[in-house]
Amino acid sequence: MKRKLLPPAVLLILLAALSLGCQEHMTIKMSEAVPPVFTFQAGRLTHFKHLSFFIVIELAPGNEKIPANTPPLAKNKTLWWIFPEDSERGIYENLPEFTYGTVPPGWKQKTPEQGTPPTLEEGKFYEAGGPPIEVPWSYMRFTIRNGKAVRVSTHPEVF
Repeated sequence: MKRKLLPPAVLLILLAALSLGCQEHMTIKMSEAVPPVFTFQAGRLTHFKHLSFFIVIELAPGNEKIPANTPPLAKNKTLWWIFPEDSERGIYENLPEFTYGTVPPGWKQKTPEQGTPPTLEEGKFYEAGGPPIEVPWSYMRFTIRNGKAVRVSTHPEVF
């Protein structure tokens, strides 16, 4: 009985699918401190590991139950929005720790225009991270509970 081998094109498609399925993602971590400290992790095989900005948004009441980037976005409030001064500073290997409200060296603040952002409040819900379209695993929701920052969820699919 003769065995048929898979055609090379089918084999290439299977290998490509396997490699995409094994792809690592840059992820976000958060301390329990208030204000929280955010850090990012990425592996050798991480495809996209660059932050073009870091943002913290206060969710309007009830919006913690809907997926990220879903209307009514206008009701959410950007509390803190910072950008690297140059693209090199946004590369994973150059990323600093981000303590809410403290602009790291080499980064500039857009929101608020002056001063520090508002204090994070107990029981409110927030989103934080890099661009959710570019690095969705580097974006998370959290709240302040019993004086600690607590992760509510990560990746947009589970919001």
